[in-house]
Amino acid sequence: MSNMPAVDKRKISLQLPIKTIVKLDKVVKNSGLSRNEVANAMLDRATANVVLDDEDLETINSEIRSNREKRGN
Repeated sequence: MSNMPAVDKRKISLQLPIKTIVKLDKVVKNSGLSRNEVANAMLDRATANVVLDDEDLETINSEIRSNREKRGN
């Protein structure tokens, strides 16, 4: 289904200061990207130097497998 998130994604909720949201929306407006795309890019950049170990990778793969199974893929 088109409304379903990718199996390698998880929806989360964050409480952010209004000032931060206004700044984010300003970046979004000037970039032509979505709020989600800009936030993802910022988070990817901020976590670029974080090293995932085997346990982290297994956690990721396990959740992806579970998501696929729930969809019958």
